[in-house]
Amino acid sequence: MSITEIDWESIGAKLPYERSQEAFQERNKLFDQMDPNGNGYLSLAEVDNGLQDILQIKEIFDAKPAILRAFQAAKNYLPANAGTPDRDYVQRKEFRILLQFLRHYFELWIMFDSLDTGEDRHINLGEFQNAIPKLADWGVLVEESKAEDLFNKIDNNDGGQVLFAEFCTWAIKQKLDLGEEDNDGEMPELSMTVEERIKNTFSRYDVDGNGVITPDELQSLFSALDPDLNENEVKQIIAVSDANKDGVIDFKEFVDWLFSRKGGGKAGVLTEKQRQEAAVSVIDWDRIAAELPYERTDEAKAKRSKLFSQFDPNCNGYLSLAEVDKGMRDILRIDDLFHAKPAIMRAFQDAKNAVPSAEGSPGEEYIQRKEFRIFLQTLRHYFELWVMFQKIDAEGDHRINLDEFKAMREQLTDWGASMPDEDSEETVFNEIDSNHGGEVLFPEFCRWAIKQKLDLGEEDE
Repeated sequence: MSITEIDWESIGAKLPYERSQEAFQERNKLFDQMDPNGNGYLSLAEVDNGLQDILQIKEIFDAKPAILRAFQAAKNYLPANAGTPDRDYVQRKEFRILLQFLRHYFELWIMFDSLDTGEDRHINLGEFQNAIPKLADWGVLVEESKAEDLFNKIDNNDGGQVLFAEFCTWAIKQKLDLGEEDNDGEMPELSMTVEERIKNTFSRYDVDGNGVITPDELQSLFSALDPDLNENEVKQIIAVSDANKDGVIDFKEFVDWLFSRKGGGKAGVLTEKQRQEAAVSVIDWDRIAAELPYERTDEAKAKRSKLFSQFDPNCNGYLSLAEVDKGMRDILRIDDLFHAKPAIMRAFQDAKNAVPSAEGSPGEEYIQRKEFRIFLQTLRHYFELWVMFQKIDAEGDHRINLDEFKAMREQLTDWGASMPDEDSEETVFNEIDSNHGGEVLFPEFCRWAIKQKLDLGEEDE
């Protein structure tokens, strides 16, 4: 299809991905039309049918590789809720992203198709060299003498041909633009005030364009603003920055967080007090308990058996530490537990060999099926201790010093620890520090905490 034959204005009007109330309402109506089951999810087939029967955009419908790449990019763009089929579908809150990706990848498909003169869905070196003037029109200058070297870089699987996926990876870096140009080619961000730039950043992460940023969108926002933040830190920032505790962050709260310097560091770094307050508040104890069925009931036993089989891809009746770790991430999808590596390690060590292994079995370095309940229970227990440990560890260096221990005296008492008078605190600290390194490590804290029977989580009935 010739580039000049594309009615970009018509296609843009049928893909309402703009951040406006009018586009938001149009998207909602369009999603409902494309979701005949009314389950809140779109399959690839439903998207395909929607482009043909509802939007009636024949150009995109015929560009199957563009549809597939847009669908793959949009699904799982936002975190999925536990137990939902989100992994293979586009959620309603990802629909705006899908529409924008469709427009973006269709544009790249038209570029690719215009270079692919052989119409065999790949570009060879000769086609690439012949397309140098066309690439220049799109804003990419390629020297003829260096065309082959560039072609080989784009062809990252060394197949001698550039496929659409490889072209997309390269083209996105070049920021090629074939369709209509926004704002008459101007770059308004250059003349923006600081407040306008912040508002622009804030609005970009309102993914569904409804004017409200949700916790899932905030996760993406904070991670993008500071890639060094891990997921637990992001959760803590959300808990602290949501001043009115309404579950979303408005513009004022966002600005207060962004320019906070109370901790003496860069924007977004929590103060010690904020970190202590947020560390436990972001833990969903009910969900964690529900995902770790260690109770002695028939229902829990059946759930455990199914869970073990999911963790055990080899079906050999044993779980390695790597399989447990993968299960935390891919099956249970409990981010808090997955990032608490010391808790997983201690629970694994305690559970393996809790029950004698049959002679000649590999059970000594693995968790057997009959030890799985013990593992789940100890994992829940050590995760609770890990959260306590992090809360005391105000500096975040994975060890507790004497000053941190003293500062948490009141909190430790609230958790049930039998604390000595202030004059004896250093003596107790030195007893906990069993290797006499001057700092308390997590294993040392666990040994002491278990004797104290500390309790941080929800209370059993």
